[in-house]
This record gives sequence, structure tokens and C-alpha cells, in this order.
Amino acid sequence: MYTLIIKAKELEKKLLDFAKIFAKENNFTVIYCHARQTAHKFYLRNDYKIISEEFLEIGLPHYVMELRID
Repeated sequence: MYTLIIKAKELEKKLLDFAKIFAKENNFTVIYCHARQTAHKFYLRNDYKIISEEFLEIGLPHYVMELRID
């Protein structure tokens, strides 16, 4: 089970990296997401910023987060 969790974390990072490359290649300036409160530190470690107060979505606490594309 530990190996599966590590692989999932690697996949999440690869998906964020792909989104950033895609955004840059297509002249996007920002990526937004609704991050669960339990996952927001992952996004912070990947250069996303919190741009909202905590709010409920599908009954769970979330933040709106953004990544500026340079």
C-alpha cells in the first residue's frame, strides 16, 4: 500500500507540472483551483497561493488558489 501512495503523490505532481507547461505554451496567465483544506499545503509547495477565505464546497472546507504563469 505504501508504494501505491507514493506513486499517487508522484502522479499528482506530474499533473500539476503538465498543467503549468500547457498553460505556458498556450499563453495562459493564471491557473485557478478549488483546493480542499486537507490538500492546500500540497498546492502551496507547488507555488500556488491562497486567494480566498476558507469556504464549504460539497460539505468540505476549500480554498480558491491560483498559480501565476510567468
